[in-house]
Amino acid sequence: MEACTQVDPRAFVGQPHIVEESLSPCKRQPLCLLIAFVLLFFVSPTPTIAASTKKNTTKGTPASSTSQPTSQHTPKRPPPPPPNVSTSEPPEGALITKVVIKGLQFLDKEKVKKMLFNQQSGSYSKKILRWDINRLKRTGYFSSIKVQKIYDAGLVTLVFILREQGTWIRGVYFKGNKLLGEEHLRPRLALRAGTPFRREQVEKDAQSIIKLYHSQGYFRTRITVKGSWLKNVQPKQLILWFIIKEGKPARIRRIHLRGNTQVKRSNLIKLLDSRPTNIPDGLLGLFGSRGIYHPSFVARDRYFMSNYYYDHGFMNHRIKGPRIEVSKDRRFVDLTYTIQEGMKYVYGVSAFMGDLIIPRDKLRKMIKYETGDVFNRTQLYQKTIYPILRLYQDAGYAFVRLKPVPQPNAMMGTVNIQYYINKGPLVTVEKVEIKGNKETKDHVIRRAVTLKPGDRYSATKVAYSQRRIFALGMFLPTDQRMGVKVDVVRGSKPNTVVLRFTVREKLTLVLPVPSFSYLPDFEWVFALPIGTTNFMGLGQTLMVRGLVTSRDLLEGAPKYWNIFFYFIDPHFLGSDLYLSLSAYRTYFEPLIAGFARSRLETKLNLSHPVPGWKWARMRLHWRVGQAEISTGGEQDRSRRIAGYEGSWFISSIQLGLDIGSRTFRVGPFRMWSSFQFEHAAPYLGADYTLYKLEATTRWYYHLPNQWIVRAAAIVGWMYSPDIYGTPTFERYFLGGTYNLRGFPLESLSPTRKIPASSDPASSTRSLFWGGNKKIQLHFELQIPLIKSMRLSATIFFDAGNVYDNDALFFQDGERDLPLGMYMNAGVGIRLPLPGQGLFRLECGVPITRREGLDSAFLCNLAIGDPIF
Repeated sequence: MEACTQVDPRAFVGQPHIVEESLSPCKRQPLCLLIAFVLLFFVSPTPTIAASTKKNTTKGTPASSTSQPTSQHTPKRPPPPPPNVSTSEPPEGALITKVVIKGLQFLDKEKVKKMLFNQQSGSYSKKILRWDINRLKRTGYFSSIKVQKIYDAGLVTLVFILREQGTWIRGVYFKGNKLLGEEHLRPRLALRAGTPFRREQVEKDAQSIIKLYHSQGYFRTRITVKGSWLKNVQPKQLILWFIIKEGKPARIRRIHLRGNTQVKRSNLIKLLDSRPTNIPDGLLGLFGSRGIYHPSFVARDRYFMSNYYYDHGFMNHRIKGPRIEVSKDRRFVDLTYTIQEGMKYVYGVSAFMGDLIIPRDKLRKMIKYETGDVFNRTQLYQKTIYPILRLYQDAGYAFVRLKPVPQPNAMMGTVNIQYYINKGPLVTVEKVEIKGNKETKDHVIRRAVTLKPGDRYSATKVAYSQRRIFALGMFLPTDQRMGVKVDVVRGSKPNTVVLRFTVREKLTLVLPVPSFSYLPDFEWVFALPIGTTNFMGLGQTLMVRGLVTSRDLLEGAPKYWNIFFYFIDPHFLGSDLYLSLSAYRTYFEPLIAGFARSRLETKLNLSHPVPGWKWARMRLHWRVGQAEISTGGEQDRSRRIAGYEGSWFISSIQLGLDIGSRTFRVGPFRMWSSFQFEHAAPYLGADYTLYKLEATTRWYYHLPNQWIVRAAAIVGWMYSPDIYGTPTFERYFLGGTYNLRGFPLESLSPTRKIPASSDPASSTRSLFWGGNKKIQLHFELQIPLIKSMRLSATIFFDAGNVYDNDALFFQDGERDLPLGMYMNAGVGIRLPLPGQGLFRLECGVPITRREGLDSAFLCNLAIGDPIF
């Protein structure tokens, strides 16, 4: 069965606009051939051919003998329409049943469809179709775009035949970018993976990245773009590399101020961090933003200058700029600020309006400026507005609003201030929420919060709770001022609030990482701690530490070693009772003393807040153990100090009172003092009798620019009615890195005269025996060097002495000393180390130097807590 062409008769009717062509077997082949011949003869010829045939037929000439038509009189026949494609335009509003994408090799069809306005089940529009074509052209992805429209029975199918560009980008990568990460660079690129490669766009993207670096102050940035082809891949694909050479940041060469007629240039320049400097390029990073141009630094400097003008009465000043001029070599920039100072104002009259909870007269007394004083915005807020707000907040009005409205009078040069107060509702605490704690139990943090659900809101108590939570020592700062961030949000009722404390836990596990110190008497001292400061998330401390010196390790003879264990529960059984239990074993042989001391002790310490006085605590301290004084097995030396060596059992009770805050983790405090009395006696189990009194006070004062002045004084006195007096292991010694830093360890002490040898005719020598009275004075000035690293310098002065039984305070029985005290001065640096404590390098110069005993200066390196 052969196939022949069968023409659908609907093609001549004109109703459907689709000519469907199909192949089917023909049962009457002769009839089919006849019909095909007739159609070919009468339908196919052009009009010109038909006319010629008619003319020749009248003459009786057969059609086959007619001449061939010439091309100049015969127009080209239009090509037949492709199969299944209409030659006419679908009507507007016809339903689109299908959108087909053809010709893609690299791009995803679905992503291309999302670029089109024409979607399946939408309405056909010729205008929207033009939009789609133009939109595809603008992407730059395609070199050819064709559209076929198929319309049948009121339904439209759109076929987009696309030819992609020749080269495509497989990936874009960066190299050499240290200052800016990819999250900052990629948004600057128009070229991305899956986009066609365009050389002109590569140059534009490189310039866009360079402009980004210029905005950060890196004017010497250079970019090289390299590409690598992928083999055996169609279409061609390319990987681009943007190789960035950032260069060094531009330095500030000059700063110009224009328009400052009433304020000195020097007063403004000293406020700027971004000012010219002679610091070498390699050291610039150690001094913050000093000398480096950066837009954020410049914006901060402009704020500092503006704040200075506000604080000196210039309420209407304007600061524009800076205008930036880059040098030819792009190493330096010149900054020019334009200043409009305006008039200088002084305070006029002040008035309070709105909700007043105390009489106006009392509110006026809280104003810390007088009429005629120069307007100062900072002092206005710090000394007047904030105290008034705190007054309302402590009364329970958590959402109080105080709006100062300045009313400047340019004619008089005065500014009157109207204070409008809206106290809001009187609120109570609905609940307390803790966020950010993963290991620490909620109740450990909640017990540090002084406000409980149902209490009236108080801003002072909230701040105190913030400090108490941070003082637990288990969290990193989440608030710059208070240590722990707190959000006061409205509760479920208008008159309630929710206190939401946000903490960030730090590593509380103390890993066995050795730390070291250097003491001239023992050379290197190594310590190895292990433990945790948040045992099982309960806020308890469990620690074991071992200590040994390099001389012990190298010489094999012990000089100084220590094993220490302690457990601390700041809230024993959930109460305010502080409990600590410690045990240690130590051996100490001072080089200058001539004998060794060893101890094995256990201590139990209990403390509790004084009722009604939150800054005071009572202490009860009990210690028990055994101490031994020995000569290391040298019988000759043992005979010479007979009566002073031996073994004693220790058992004593200590009562104490602490006033102030001793929590150093929050920061330096204004004052802390401690008073204690200790007693040991045979009825307590001790082998000796002892009475001891000690008093300690520490003071802190903050100076501008984060400078801190510290001062401390320690006074001690002890007495024993025994024949040999107070045992040596209980007596006072000074000298070393934790008291008088310019003198050797425990070298400041009264002496006893003993024979230099067992020969009766030998001379005598001094035995450093210790004293029963001591006094220490310490003064320090801490100066921040690199604030970002918390590196600081310290200038210190120490004074003190130890006095014997028959001497008075400030009277040294052996040397003529000023005020009867040894003195030293020195400098040092300090750097906090995570998990290790405070790194200290301090060098002291003895002012009251002893010939033959003290060196010209003494340096100590230690990792641990400072003196105070």
